[in-house]
Amino acid sequence: CITNLMELRLQFNQLKSLPPRVFDCL
Repeated sequence: CITNLMELRLQFNQLKSLPPRVFDCL
């Protein structure tokens, strides 16, 4: 998965495009 999950989550929250689970293992 990705190393900077925190940073990615922050950006993902702004986009709100895909679920967090998918982002965890993008």
